[in-house]
Amino acid sequence: MIDLKDLSNPGPLPSINAARVRDLQIPLPPLAEQQKIADILGAVDRRIQAEETYTRALGDLFQSLLHELMSGRRRVKFTTENAESNSQEGFSHV
Repeated sequence: MIDLKDLSNPGPLPSINAARVRDLQIPLPPLAEQQKIADILGAVDRRIQAEETYTRALGDLFQSLLHELMSGRRRVKFTTENAESNSQEGFSHV
């Protein structure tokens, strides 16, 4: 493990010299293990992109529905039962 304190110049404002970093030897895992790591990270990136796309789509849908509700193009039936239960399941289109 690399300890950055060993690379830093002592003093009131510690710093790391570029030459020390350049000469540093960093151990790398075997190529097969690097490929496995890259595959896993690629899958994670694809999942993140899918979730972001889904989130944007939900946001667009929300904005669309909000616009329709505010413009009066879409109405909801409001009853005492669904107000008391605080559930969206009781709402229906008119």
